[in-house]
Amino acid sequence: KDKIKYKERLNTEQNTVFEGIIKGSQLSLVNGKPGTGKSYLMGSVRQYYEDQKAHVLGCAPSGKAAIELQQGAGIKSSTIDSLLFAIEEKRIKLNSDTVLVCDETGMVGIRKLSKLLSYVEAANSKLIIVGDFQQLQAIESGNSFYNLIKKVGTFELNDIQRQKEQVDRDNIDKIAAGKMQDVLD
Repeated sequence: KDKIKYKERLNTEQNTVFEGIIKGSQLSLVNGKPGTGKSYLMGSVRQYYEDQKAHVLGCAPSGKAAIELQQGAGIKSSTIDSLLFAIEEKRIKLNSDTVLVCDETGMVGIRKLSKLLSYVEAANSKLIIVGDFQQLQAIESGNSFYNLIKKVGTFELNDIQRQKEQVDRDNIDKIAAGKMQDVLD
């Protein structure tokens, strides 16, 4: 089908990632700096998959992050813990028509991500893992997102959209590089 309607509102970098996700395998990783439009991109991804009759679900490590994914991308979302519990209790059934978006994955520990990956693999679902491994560190053991990026590879979003002034964009880069004092100075 024609993908132009899903891509027309995206910038060049987001278009490249969109194409990579929909043409990609069962697992896609998106690493992006703050303000690069990760949630915005996921909105187009959601529209595309819903038009293909897929069921798109979202999850995140915290309730606040799940709400932000739901508001930013229009993806019905819950916490990872809630999703895993619902799958275990058979209230949610993943299948080959399920696309799962896991946001703020840099905060997710290895045990939870491993469990999520095993459910997705068993159901032949698609999993899109989104985050910024430099912005938010794992709150549980394993640094799973960063380690998965090293093994699988990732689509990168670096073009900051939210901050319009170059000085603000430069400050985000400095913060990501751990140069907070430079920003404060």
